[in-house]
Amino acid sequence: MAFSDDSCELGVSSDKGTIHIFQLNKNGLQDIENEISNKKESKSKIGKLIDIKGYLTSQWSDAKFRTKEEKVICCLGPHKTVICLGASGKYYKASYADPGRDGECTKLQELKFID
Repeated sequence: MAFSDDSCELGVSSDKGTIHIFQLNKNGLQDIENEISNKKESKSKIGKLIDIKGYLTSQWSDAKFRTKEEKVICCLGPHKTVICLGASGKYYKASYADPGRDGECTKLQELKFID
């Protein structure tokens, strides 16, 4: 999982090599921080501090980038880019600035670092 610098997007890699990008609500992390603060004051248990219901604007990702990797990690870069490293030694960079009709990101770069 990776948040964008402004905490408005969340990137999550799946076990199928797909990166899903979610748009977060416009109040971002502030809503969760307020909720945690309020619940701490009422001495709630740790396990009940964070309820992210409503934090994501959709249960489906807003954009996705598919790799042929089984294991991949990701980070969200500047200018609405996602950067991925696969277990096979591949590096991917894609743009989610203007996802296609099916939500697919545009691949910008693919390099193999390890043979």
